[in-house]
Amino acid sequence: RAAAKGLARDSATTGSKTDRGGDRLVARRGGREATGSSDMTSALASQLQVVAASRPQEERLRGKASLLYDIREAADIDLQTIYSVGLQGVNELTRLDGRFEQYSKSLFSRAGSEQNRELMDREANAKLDQQIEGYLRLLSGYYLNPAATKTLEYLIRRYKIHVHNVDAAVTCALPYHSTPEFVKLVQLCNLENTSFYWLKGVKETGAAPPRDRLVQRSLRDMAFFSFVADTAATAASQKGVPGSASSFYAVLLTETIAEMKKVESSVVPRLLPYLEAGLAPAASAEQYAGALMVGVQLSISASLALPLTEALLEGVAKGARAPLHAQALQALLAICASQRIRDLPSRAFKHLVKMPDLPSRVADMCEKYEAESLVVPLVRALAQSATQHANYERVLGGVVNEVKLSDVAVRAL
Repeated sequence: RAAAKGLARDSATTGSKTDRGGDRLVARRGGREATGSSDMTSALASQLQVVAASRPQEERLRGKASLLYDIREAADIDLQTIYSVGLQGVNELTRLDGRFEQYSKSLFSRAGSEQNRELMDREANAKLDQQIEGYLRLLSGYYLNPAATKTLEYLIRRYKIHVHNVDAAVTCALPYHSTPEFVKLVQLCNLENTSFYWLKGVKETGAAPPRDRLVQRSLRDMAFFSFVADTAATAASQKGVPGSASSFYAVLLTETIAEMKKVESSVVPRLLPYLEAGLAPAASAEQYAGALMVGVQLSISASLALPLTEALLEGVAKGARAPLHAQALQALLAICASQRIRDLPSRAFKHLVKMPDLPSRVADMCEKYEAESLVVPLVRALAQSATQHANYERVLGGVVNEVKLSDVAVRAL
């Protein structure tokens, strides 16, 4: 009894009493509020505001997220109609690029349209994320095509990619950052706790970010720079990707490197996968041209280790193809000049002498540029190798007959 009375007194002192089950405290009605209850109410209100702010905009406005419709108008359009729109879009894309067909049998299948990812377990959601990310990587090259918007409309409604796959969705659209289509997608996305949280201003103002802002972000944020380099490497590794996405990342990387006061040692390894993929013979002409830009800017901005310089020269020479032979020679010249190459690496030389009409192309280059940095090592290598292969002798003869060597080049030889 004494213990019970003591507990009752303590409870009365704090303004609360214990219910019959003893499991729950109930605030005393009437009289003075329990100590700290006002603070608890304020804290609870703050938490509710955070939860409300984290909800997608369309839920707060009692609408449906949409790229095609006003969010309130979209609320009156059922999922089956949106599915028909998405299916039409993926069929149109498949006629442009056969790689989309695989997704018509998964993400855009009838069975897929009946999935509710919020009722799926973690493993099933992880598998779904892989499919969505693969699709969005492929879609990036076609983002401005109206058919792409139709498919995104369905992915937003059915799979809520603007909530669960924000990084992949924004990455898909990033090459088109200056367009209204990019802004509208960003405004739909829940950017909190994603890699693109810094685009919050775009979401609020509706103003498209200029490229120089992306360059500045890449300069300040090494994580974003790494993302750009990795995404560029992935784009360069894909066959058949239209040039817009690939060229965007090449320009962004080039301008970022050019703005660096000093190229830190950590930067170079991040660029190697992209350079390797972009300079490969299997890369498209657009991908190769982008890698030339990045490789040349890197060589101008940094003093590279000799093995890396030799690998870069080899990649440029080996990947050279029409209609970019002149650009390949200019890149070789820039690298040789900036890295002060005296002897042309043997592997780069063997690929270079296979270039069609090399003597006439070198002659054209010499008329436009001070080309001694490439011409001298090339002529020296040809002279040393002329007796080893008939082609080397033929190319040497062509260079001697067609290329007007400068006094500087003659003295160097």
